[in-house]
Amino acid sequence: MVSRSNRASVVGYYGMSNYGDDLFLEAIRGASGELMPGLRIRVVGGFAALEPRKRSLEGLKARLYASNSTAGAAYRLALGIYAVATSGTIVLGGGSVLWGVTGVREIQRRMSNMLTTRFMAFGVSIGPFASLSDRDNVTRFVRVFDRVVVRDASSLVLGRSMRPMAEVSLGGDLAALYNPPPETRVRDSATRRIGFSVCAYPGFGVDDAARAARALAAALKHTRKDGITDEVVVLALNNHRDSGDDTLATAAQMALSEQSINSSVARYADYGVAGTWHLISSLDALLAVRLHAAITAYLTSVPFALVEYHSKCTDFVDDIAQPLHLRLETTSSSDRLYDVLVDLFTAPTAPELSPQSYRARAARAYVKA
Repeated sequence: MVSRSNRASVVGYYGMSNYGDDLFLEAIRGASGELMPGLRIRVVGGFAALEPRKRSLEGLKARLYASNSTAGAAYRLALGIYAVATSGTIVLGGGSVLWGVTGVREIQRRMSNMLTTRFMAFGVSIGPFASLSDRDNVTRFVRVFDRVVVRDASSLVLGRSMRPMAEVSLGGDLAALYNPPPETRVRDSATRRIGFSVCAYPGFGVDDAARAARALAAALKHTRKDGITDEVVVLALNNHRDSGDDTLATAAQMALSEQSINSSVARYADYGVAGTWHLISSLDALLAVRLHAAITAYLTSVPFALVEYHSKCTDFVDDIAQPLHLRLETTSSSDRLYDVLVDLFTAPTAPELSPQSYRARAARAYVKA
C-alpha cells in the first residue's frame, strides 16, 4: 500500500471536456517520473478522460463530476477533501488557477495546516486578481509551496514578489512537455487546410463567430491559388454542456458555408488529446480564439494568429515574441482581422522564440534533477 507521504494528488480543471486542461493532464502523466520523482500520482477528476461508453460506472462519475449542479459541486468538494486527506503532496497542474483561493482550494489549504501537506505548482499562471483580498490570499498560499513553475513572465514577476519559500521559475506552458503518439497520416498537398478555433468567452457570441468566419472567407478568397482546394476546420475544443464551444462552432461553420467555403466542425470530445493535437499540427494555418489551439499550433510549427481575449493569451504571445502584424485584440475590426489573415496566409513570420527553444526551456525548468 502506498503511504500518504508518498502519494501526490494532481488537481486542475480536468474532466470538463476542455482540450487545454486535458492536455496539461496528459503532459503531467507522461513526465510524472521527472516532475515528481518517487511519488505515486493520482489525478483528481482524471477518470473523466476514460471512455464512459465502455465503462458505465466511470462514465456516470465523469458526468457527475463535470456537472454544474449542486450534486456535481458536492462531488468535486468530496474528492478535493479526500485528496488532501490521503496525499502528502497536492500538485496544481497547469492553468490559470492562482487568481484566488476559494472553494475546494481554500478547504485544502486549511486542512493542509493540520496535515502538513506539501504543495507544488506546475505550469500555472498567477493572477490577474479581481481584488487586493484575492492577491493577499494567493500570496499567503504561494508562500508555503515547495515548487512553483509558472508559464509566463508576468506570473514570474508576481510570484517572486510574493516571497515564497521556494524559488519561482519560468517553464512556459505544460503543453511543451507533451509527447504525442506517432502520426502516420500524410498531408494532401493539393488542399490548403485552415483551422478556426472558437471560444465562448464573455463577449464572444454567435454573431462574433459568424463575423470572424466571414472575414476568414474573404481572406481565403483573396489568397486562393489555382489548383489548390481550400478547406476550413472549425475547432470546438471545449465541449462542456453548459459552457462549451459547440454552438459557436456551428454558427461559424454555417457562415463559412454561406460564403461557399468548404468547412467542417471538429469536436475535441470526438478526437481526444492526441487526435486534436495531430489535427492542429496538420493545418497550414490557424485563426485561434482559444489559447491552447494557438499553443499547439506554435509547438508544431503551424503559422497562427491568436485573438488575445484574456491576459494569459497576451502573456503567451509576448513570451514567444509573436510578430506584431499577426496579433489581434478583441476589439479588432473585421478589416483588421482580414488584413492579419491575408498576412498569415501569404507571408507568415515565425515567432522570435522557436518552439525548440521553448521546449528546451520547459525541460530545464520542470524536470527535477
